[in-house]
Formats: sequence, C-alpha cells, structure tokens
Amino acid sequence: MAKRKDVARDDLLDAARRMCEAAGFHGFSIRNLADEAGISSASVHYHFPTKDDLGQAMLQRERESLNKAMAAAGAEHEDWPRRRQEAVQLLAKARLSAVLMAEFAELPPRCQAELRLLHTNMTGWLSRFATEALRRQELPDDADPEVLGNALMALAQGTALYTRLVHVDPMALLLGPN
Repeated sequence: MAKRKDVARDDLLDAARRMCEAAGFHGFSIRNLADEAGISSASVHYHFPTKDDLGQAMLQRERESLNKAMAAAGAEHEDWPRRRQEAVQLLAKARLSAVLMAEFAELPPRCQAELRLLHTNMTGWLSRFATEALRRQELPDDADPEVLGNALMALAQGTALYTRLVHVDPMALLLGPN
C-alpha cells in the first residue's frame, strides 16, 4: 500500500501526543509516528526536522491551549472555588505535560525549556487566581498564593499521571461521584 503524502502538521502533533501520553517521549520514534500516520519518515521530518522539534512543538501547542483555557476560566468565573475547580480540571486532563514532567531529566534541552515555560504559565495563572481570592477575602489572610499555585499544579499533574496508569476519569478521581 502506498504511503500518504498529505498529512497536516496538526494531525502529526495529535498522533505524537497520543503516542507520547501512552509511552513517554522516548517510547516512540519518528518511524513509529510515520507508520501511525501512514506516511514516510521523510514526510514527518518535513514538518519536524528532529524529534526535539516535535517535542517542543507538542509542548508549545499544549501551553498555548492551556493558556487560552485558563484565560477563559478566569473571565468566566470570579469566585475562588469555581476558578480552582475549573483550573484543576483543565490541568488534570493535560496528560502530555504530566508525562513529560515525569521524564524531565531525560528530555532534550528545548523540550525542558518549553516545559518550564508551560509550568511557569500555569502556576502563574493559579497564583493570580489565588491572589484575587485573597483580595476578595475568600482565603485566610495567611494564605500564600504562590504556594497554593504550586500545590494545585502538583495535584493536577499527579492526578494526570495517576489516571494514565489506572485508566480512570481524572474528574471522577478529583471530585468523586456526583
């Protein structure tokens, strides 16, 4: 069977994300990705010259998507409980960043840099939400927004990793039965 030549960059990123979430960054190759997409390895390399480029692009897309979602959550909800719940739900579903955070030391430097930026962005959103909640007196006076931001990020990322292993819905795990 002839290989396709017309796979879009976003389709490759989607396939690579699924493979990475299932097996980790080093658990698949460009050849595996090409086979999954039904194209040649050269076609993958047209979009991503190296696997490092692919990893960086996956993380950049994840960061941009999460930033948009966090901005929407901040605009839609003003109260701390709803913002916190929405943010943790978004981040608990972000398995790619959780998987790669667990492999951080083995990632290429550009992937590490993109992952640091993603983490900084997300903890920044969470800390900002906590700062605003503190100002509205929704949190105790001694609450530290930065500590809360980091704790919520750790909770969400840990949940994402755990649910990957046990195949449960992250929201069921975090929020319990309705």
